[in-house]
Amino acid sequence: MWSQWFQRFATAEATIAGYESMHMMRKGQIEGIGRKDASSQKMFIEGVFGIAA
Repeated sequence: MWSQWFQRFATAEATIAGYESMHMMRKGQIEGIGRKDASSQKMFIEGVFGIAA
């Protein structure tokens, strides 16, 4: 049986931060990033989390 819970706090924290960032972009709450501007959203995610989206 698999577990639904996170094994480490750092993993949970990073996942929740990702969800919240995506919701903020979807709602247009991040200044300078349009709701449908995929290029700007990609650059934002790369900058904040240091990963290629």
